[in-house]
Amino acid sequence: EVTNTARMRLECDVWTIEAVQQLALLLQEGENRRGEVLVKMRLENGAQVAMRLGWDFTLTGELVERLEEIDGLKLVSFGKQRTGGHLRRAA
Repeated sequence: EVTNTARMRLECDVWTIEAVQQLALLLQEGENRRGEVLVKMRLENGAQVAMRLGWDFTLTGELVERLEEIDGLKLVSFGKQRTGGHLRRAA
């Protein structure tokens, strides 16, 4: 059996604290360094702050579909990290 060990990356812009809370509820712990999540938060004064929420999340197409329904959150990108993933034969 072959498994995909690609490292995935999710980037999104967030405008409201409610959107951050919903994002936090949807994120699930995954394999070590397989799912990086980056957010850019807009502050009340209009400034933006970039934050890495972590590296160890399970990132799927289903998650992306659910994130697209959140008011105050805009998906910027979702895909494989450029550092590359590899196929590995599972035991």
